[in-house]
Amino acid sequence: MTTMTNAWLPTWLKVLATTLFVIVAVAHAVHLRHGSRESRVWHAGHVLMALGMIDMSLPLSRTPVPAVVGEAVFATCTVLALGAGLVQLGRHRRCLPWLLAAVSQAGMLCMFAMPVAGFVLLIWVLIGWFGLEAVGWIAGVLPSLDAPARIAIRVAGLRLEPAPVPASAGAAAVGVVDRTATEPAAGASRDRHDLALRATLALMALGMAYMLLAMQLGMPHPSSTENGGMTGM
Repeated sequence: MTTMTNAWLPTWLKVLATTLFVIVAVAHAVHLRHGSRESRVWHAGHVLMALGMIDMSLPLSRTPVPAVVGEAVFATCTVLALGAGLVQLGRHRRCLPWLLAAVSQAGMLCMFAMPVAGFVLLIWVLIGWFGLEAVGWIAGVLPSLDAPARIAIRVAGLRLEPAPVPASAGAAAVGVVDRTATEPAAGASRDRHDLALRATLALMALGMAYMLLAMQLGMPHPSSTENGGMTGM
């Protein structure tokens, strides 16, 4: 990135970031093979974001993807994710993951558009937001389409949201609170899956926060450059 200081993105950090974002992209790509259509689309959006971060963190003098292409892709993704979230207002577990994705897509759009005059405050807000979002994913307070918010649905070891009831339980089991200890092996596997997914989401949020910070402090101010965008990065 010729428009940024080496202090913020040295070569070793670019290589490390690229490797981590490849892992994130692969982790979300695995989900494209199963799950509901909505879930696959949601994960596809995160694959695109991971690829965008890879594009910006590659240890090259220029990013492979032109800024205008990145802006168009992530502007479209932002609108689609926001629309998906608004359509499902009132359904917390289905609405919030899409709204969070919309903010992330908007953050990617800002990265490809930087530096842009008049958006300094927005960039700082996004930096703070992505930092808090990373904490939220790790703490388990944010729901994804595949991993419900653990803190919100677990009290004293009980699963408070409706859960599938074994057929052998009969009609009398309808409405019974599902205990996580009923199927310990399945529960442990699900917990590992949820933790891995949350780790990738937290890593993405942290990476976006740092990339925005590096761009904000390492790139010339708009007043000192004639052309906006990430050309020459």
